[in-house]
Amino acid sequence: MNFKVAAVFLIILFPAMLFGQPKTYLCMHPAQEINIDGELAEWEQTPRTDEFIDISGNNDLKPWLRTHAMMMWDSNYLYIAAEMEEPHLWATIAERDKVIFYDNDFEVFIDPDGDTHNYAEIEINAMGTEWDLFLTRPYRDGTTPLTSYDIHGMKTAVQLHGSLNDPSDTDEGWTLEMAIPWKSLEELTPGKRKPYPGEHYRINFSRVQWDLDTIRGSYRKTTDPENGKANPEHNWVWSPQGKVNMHMPEKWGYVFFSEKRPGEDAAQPGVPNEEHYRSELRELYYKQKKYFSEYRHYTNDPAILYPHTLIPDSFEVSVSEQQYTISLYAPESRSTWYINHKGRIWNKKHIRTWVWMHGNDQLSEAEWKKRFSDLASYGIDGVLLGGRPELLKKVIPLANEEGVEIQAWRWMLNCNNKEVIESHPEWYSVSREGYSCLEKQPYVGYYKWLCPSRTEVRDYLDSIVYETLAIEGLAGFHMDYIRYPDVILPRALWEKYGLVQDHEMPEYDFCYCDVCRTRFKEEHGYDPLELKHPDNDSLWRQYRYDMVTEVVMNLSETISYREKKLSAAVFPGPGIARKLVRQDWDQWTLLSEVFPMIYHNFYNEDLKWIGEVTWEGVHALNDRIPLYTGLYVPALSPEELDKAIRIAIDAGASGVSLFEYGSMSEDHWKIFQQRIRTHK
Repeated sequence: MNFKVAAVFLIILFPAMLFGQPKTYLCMHPAQEINIDGELAEWEQTPRTDEFIDISGNNDLKPWLRTHAMMMWDSNYLYIAAEMEEPHLWATIAERDKVIFYDNDFEVFIDPDGDTHNYAEIEINAMGTEWDLFLTRPYRDGTTPLTSYDIHGMKTAVQLHGSLNDPSDTDEGWTLEMAIPWKSLEELTPGKRKPYPGEHYRINFSRVQWDLDTIRGSYRKTTDPENGKANPEHNWVWSPQGKVNMHMPEKWGYVFFSEKRPGEDAAQPGVPNEEHYRSELRELYYKQKKYFSEYRHYTNDPAILYPHTLIPDSFEVSVSEQQYTISLYAPESRSTWYINHKGRIWNKKHIRTWVWMHGNDQLSEAEWKKRFSDLASYGIDGVLLGGRPELLKKVIPLANEEGVEIQAWRWMLNCNNKEVIESHPEWYSVSREGYSCLEKQPYVGYYKWLCPSRTEVRDYLDSIVYETLAIEGLAGFHMDYIRYPDVILPRALWEKYGLVQDHEMPEYDFCYCDVCRTRFKEEHGYDPLELKHPDNDSLWRQYRYDMVTEVVMNLSETISYREKKLSAAVFPGPGIARKLVRQDWDQWTLLSEVFPMIYHNFYNEDLKWIGEVTWEGVHALNDRIPLYTGLYVPALSPEELDKAIRIAIDAGASGVSLFEYGSMSEDHWKIFQQRIRTHK
């Protein structure tokens, strides 16, 4: 049975969020190599977690001994350190993979993807004895821990500040360090990789502390005089669990991975927006669990699942007697959150796919119709189509019949229009050498770039967009070459042009036209052409970023009147785009969607790089608009295309775009179709 509710969507504060929000921590890069010896010499500037509290979160049960943890990371390891105040150093278990929490211990819990399944636990006592184990899901959902699990390559060390198992003195405490290899943790993540900067893991720490007596010169656990059994241990944690149960991964803290180093300015991250959906779905999970215990089947009755009257928009539950899946749509990220009867919680973006296609006036109407029919069957949602307006008018109805969206693909600031060249040569950009693009083209003959600062240029581009959007059925306008010429080429192209571009060269550095120089001097008081090292001047760099951004924002206003989409093909990653082509695209706030051209072969990079740069863009945009990873098909075998798509979507892309249609073989399409079906 399926049950759906569509209600007016209101942003509400779910009851489950009112208490016990998870803690957050910014995990930084070490400033020096970390020697795992337990001494913590390399951790002096590293931020400490909040002081550990009772596992229940009850402030009346404040621990009497202080505990802090710290974390750092690099390309090889997740580093963890802890400081524990302890007047009575005690440990008895010396054999690895025994139940360490029968001693006082320190425990680490790691769930990389936050689905509350497939997580690792590490325990260590003051002797340095370890127990690492793996759980497919929490005990509440029925599981047996895999105690034979080993985190291969893990390094640990303990330092005692006092004497072990000696009641005759008072100790200060103990410290520990561990280095956990990413290669071991990658087994727990769907993408089989270490985190990208800005991503987060769910992690928590626990300190188990027993009350001790001294009997005949030795430590012994205190006992209940009525039954002779050891008194219950104390559980002190970083992020409170709400009850005495560490195996509630939804309560663990959020650990964000940063490229900052200790001592550098960095804002403490807040709890991410996704916690709204996680908390609400977990509350529904417990209601289903309770209902099943009473009636031996699950329910789809909203009055039971939502006893209050307000039901979130797009709430859906699919139920059988023995299993269920509940979902909530998250409009701000265009994705859906799910939880099932096993307690697993996950998120799935709504994936769309695109292809760049050059116009072809030679194809008949029947041939175009078949082309769009084939694309729809492969799983293509939209085409970024070049060609004359007459062609677009002819083919758009054919594409729309097949459910394929068309956006007009147009060159913008790179302008080879003969009429513009002859009538308005002054519109073109000027290099630091003093040559116009019409006099001396950088790299190739078709590199003829308009200056984005000029009002006439902006009006010209605006007219192109306005006229194009008059085409009936057109979904949007797709901008290409909306940037400056490459001041530095992608690394793989240096040899092609016989260049070593380890700095900005004057002949490739634009725009030093009179309009730009005058406007910049009026704003900042100096002429950029007089700078000895203009590449080091942040104001001059920002000026050129802003000129392109202003063009985009102006075009966005034109688009809005037509209620169409404005998208752009951009360089890979905001960092690369700014450095190479003065393109500040993560600041183009009015775009409908963005298509970074993550062509790995142009940068001498491997397929993993596609994910790294995709994530950089997704993280910079903060899910404000969809990002579709552009893939360069000529450099990808069918099998590599399959892997590249998986990597891009795992990194948070809302889909992919293929460059270009003519490069796709039958084998490429077959692999593409199979892969996309798994994501839609």
